[in-house]
Amino acid sequence: MNPYLRPVIGLIVGAGLALTARSIVAQQAAGKPGAELTGERRIQIIDAVVTKLNTSYVFPETAKRMEEAIRKRTGAGDYEKVTSGEAFAQALTRHLQEVSRDKHLRVRYSPEPLPERGPAPSAEEREKMKKWAESVNYGFEKVEILPGNIGYIELRGFLQSPGFEHL
Repeated sequence: MNPYLRPVIGLIVGAGLALTARSIVAQQAAGKPGAELTGERRIQIIDAVVTKLNTSYVFPETAKRMEEAIRKRTGAGDYEKVTSGEAFAQALTRHLQEVSRDKHLRVRYSPEPLPERGPAPSAEEREKMKKWAESVNYGFEKVEILPGNIGYIELRGFLQSPGFEHL
């Protein structure tokens, strides 16, 4: 995949409640601050973002609605005057959040290409990660019901399940 067009989506799951954190990285073709974002490049970025959303977003019907909204804005020429990667990322973030109401979903701009991901961990490495995660109770320190029927969860961190790190 083109290193300037690498959408990245992360997923955090805890206590039986799916909590999604989305970060989609969009980069300019030239890879330099101040380089102009072309119409063709905007389309490539939009295509990559909606593809990643449609394959990975936790609510498929919301992903489809986000795609429809972004494509409608594209067809109406809403992005034609946006020539900076930072401004384009901010506009996409705002428009995706309008549809999804997911404040964790963001498009971010980086003037430099992202490094390629390394290979997926081996079965042995995944087993070691799993044992370590189990030994720290996956970050859950305490779960209890307080007076007044208030749920309390003390987390020491969000641990990624082995196998999901290469989504």
